[in-house]
Amino acid sequence: MDPRFQIDPDRSQAAIPITAVTPASLPEWRDGAGEAARRWIVATGFKGEIGQVSLVPDSAGGVAEVLV
Repeated sequence: MDPRFQIDPDRSQAAIPITAVTPASLPEWRDGAGEAARRWIVATGFKGEIGQVSLVPDSAGGVAEVLV
């Protein structure tokens, strides 16, 4: 098998949550999110519409959560 397609997960890293939101459910997500995540969503124009994806950063500049 081509090594590019082999899965060898690094179990020392936590999984990144993927959360499906809609325009109707986004306010509920925002209510539970931290201030930085809320600002990120506003700054990037994410509205939970079909086809939108947001990589919400963590405090270290990595990805804390993916919104789809």
